[in-house]
Amino acid sequence: MAYSLLLLFPLGLQAIPLEQEEGVEFQRDVAGFLSRHCEECHHKDQPEGDFSIGGFQRLDFIRQNPEDWSYIRELVFFDEMPPTTRLRPPTPDRKAFLNWSEQHIGPPDWPMPEAGPGRPILRRLSRTEYRNTVRDLLGVDFPAAERFPPDASGHGFDNIGDAQHVTTPWFEGFLSAAEEIADQAVHLPPPKTPITQSFAGPRLNASGKGRPRNQDFVLFTNGGALVRVGAERSGTYTLRVTAWASRAGDELAKMAFVVNGRLLEEVEVSAPKSNPEVFDYTVKLDKGMHSIGAAFLNDAYYPEHADPNQRDRNLYLRQVELIGPVDTPPPSKFQTEIFASFPVRDREMSWIMLIRELGLRFWRSPPQADQVQRLFDFIREEESSPEARLKRLVVALLSSPRFLFRVEAVEHEGKIRALNNWELATRLSYFLWSTTPDELLLEAAAHSELTTSAGLKKQARRLLKDPRSAALSQDFAAQWLQIRRLDNWVADPVLYPEFDDNLRTAMARETELFFDAILREDRSVWDFLEGDFSFVNEPLAKLYGIPNIEGDEFQRVSLAALPRRGLLTQASIMAVTSNPSRTSPVKRGRWILEAMLGSPPPAPPPGGDSFVGEAAADGLSMREQMKIHRSKQECATCHATMDPLGFSLENFGPLGNWRDQVDGFAVDSAGVLPDGRSFSGAIELSSLLSKDEAFLRNLVEQLLVYSLGRQLHRGDRPAVDTLILNLDLSSPTLTELIISIVGSDMFRNRQEEAA
Repeated sequence: MAYSLLLLFPLGLQAIPLEQEEGVEFQRDVAGFLSRHCEECHHKDQPEGDFSIGGFQRLDFIRQNPEDWSYIRELVFFDEMPPTTRLRPPTPDRKAFLNWSEQHIGPPDWPMPEAGPGRPILRRLSRTEYRNTVRDLLGVDFPAAERFPPDASGHGFDNIGDAQHVTTPWFEGFLSAAEEIADQAVHLPPPKTPITQSFAGPRLNASGKGRPRNQDFVLFTNGGALVRVGAERSGTYTLRVTAWASRAGDELAKMAFVVNGRLLEEVEVSAPKSNPEVFDYTVKLDKGMHSIGAAFLNDAYYPEHADPNQRDRNLYLRQVELIGPVDTPPPSKFQTEIFASFPVRDREMSWIMLIRELGLRFWRSPPQADQVQRLFDFIREEESSPEARLKRLVVALLSSPRFLFRVEAVEHEGKIRALNNWELATRLSYFLWSTTPDELLLEAAAHSELTTSAGLKKQARRLLKDPRSAALSQDFAAQWLQIRRLDNWVADPVLYPEFDDNLRTAMARETELFFDAILREDRSVWDFLEGDFSFVNEPLAKLYGIPNIEGDEFQRVSLAALPRRGLLTQASIMAVTSNPSRTSPVKRGRWILEAMLGSPPPAPPPGGDSFVGEAAADGLSMREQMKIHRSKQECATCHATMDPLGFSLENFGPLGNWRDQVDGFAVDSAGVLPDGRSFSGAIELSSLLSKDEAFLRNLVEQLLVYSLGRQLHRGDRPAVDTLILNLDLSSPTLTELIISIVGSDMFRNRQEEAA
């Protein structure tokens, strides 16, 4: 159904006669609004888009031009004007403007988009979600970020379905990962006859002087003979070397076992060619490839010896073998718990029950009977052990699309349907934890407790109190605030030698802990801008000039006596919005518009991004250089908004360190916002922004995009407005906001067909 403005902003309105003359209300809510937010670009002389709003500051002109007025109302309603390069009008201004038009002109004559919960594209687990899910299901820490290609980002996040791609290499990687993970999750007993890998002498490779001779490998001088071999799992192996030696003097030939370049146990070789001797050495190896063999330690040559058989001592290697593994590995915690719960030894029903249980855990919903039977048929082999069957089952479950994708079925029951309990459990856990539902959440789903708003909110509050909700700071906040870019950011090593990986890690950790504190302490979201506390360790404290902080452990500190507040002055933000050798007011201003206010400026026109070269001009301050850049017509509009915001942070260097001068010029951090509000420095700007509802609206929209996995559209505007109107705007908490989102129709429903 269409939403009217009356539904969005209910005020108990009564009809007002059309003949009413212009009054204080019109001048304040309409003429004043247009003057403050539109007139700069759409003035009478040379209006942008050849559209002037001058006449619309009179009531009679509005009534004489209903189509153009309707167009203006539409742009304001959907927040499409003023453009994203300007700060958004405060919500009270926008509401008053729209309410006046509803009362005096009537309902809009443009079609309202049909509101609905949207239709997210099928979502694959991101690398972070994959790693967390495997960890929580199997206790295996799989390095997904190293093994899988980078996730594509859409609308600021890597969990957006229409931005993700899955190619053949991806699926091959998933299968390989499943096998590797299963190896660690399920330990198999050794075979009755250990595997032996044999390498005859001629197949060895010299490390020193030596060469194949007939059926042996002979070492003429001190050196070794090696071969590369694979260990199928971590465990205990037997390194076996068959060797003989020729004599020289009274001393026997000395041989050492070699593993990965290390000389291990030393033995004496006395056996003749006719009867080579076998030497064994027990060694522990990790899974993977290794270099093994033997070394000759005491070469000797006595050409004048009376006995020709005593003149040249050499070592001959007939064969090198790796046998094993020969130990029985202890069962993993996962398989211990599984076999304790399901006594599966040759009992078909126990296997069926086990498959149902693991299917539910891995696939986040109960498997169908035919799926259970297919899995049972897949793992059933007459000679296989229970451990081998369990491992095969884990591989099958991890390789299934039902594990790799967050499936929400299309049931064709209408355009909009309520998500079922299992789908809601999955949405909730990946929103708040970036991982799979736990046992309690699955139990709530099984008892149909999630299809009510109260039941879903109850579980959301429980999940938020769990340590795993730190994923909101590590996954959501890191992407929203763009601090993942810190991983690849570098500082000029000559100008900033203090920057290293420890400081890089500390920068990101401060922001994570700050976000987490606002969540767990139920603080107002305005503290993201004005919070007078943070978390530092010794490297970060030195950067900030905070005394008496030692070690790598983070400590909570007060910023009340420092010129720092909230997110805007944190080192992580300062770094990712800087160049390696200097700050960038343009990047910082753009970051504030995009990350804080949800109003990213458009990309610069071709040739319009040339300020990097201009910034090297001698004898001019950064502010003077930017003024020259703004003189270009194609640059002026965006930079007029970005530059003042960026200059407010100029007291902070590329690492976030405080400074009073830049290139010999005193820092000037003063600025004026497009609506005329002035400020000086980051603290005053943060205070102004904390009174601007644009920040709150942007935070709401960012959380919605992240939780729903899709871009917001016009039809979402009423739902977003409702979420904001239901908050305590004086002190809205992050918990309150998240709970409101979870209980909303947008979160609890889905569109079956494209609207």
